Amino acid sequence: MFIFDENGHLLPLKDKNVVIELNNGKTLEVREDYARKGLLVWGGREPIPGLPREKAKERTECLGIYPVGANVVHVFPFKLE
Repeated sequence: MFIFDENGHLLPLKDKNVVIELNNGKTLEVREDYARKGLLVWGGREPIPGLPREKAKERTECLGIYPVGANVVHVFPFKLE
């Protein structure tokens, strides 16, 4: 997994996950699929086994996925009230 620097160069990541904070303060966590066949994307953050239910609810959100074109989807986190 790589990220771009300010000059557009790809920089390898040491870890296999990235947390993206959006302008609205919401986050998405992206991780290489355990089988290395794709990506796993969480609304908020990846769930932690054994975390109390209230804490898990605070760190996770639903994901919306909207197809934009043949090769792109709009992915966004949201909470159901």
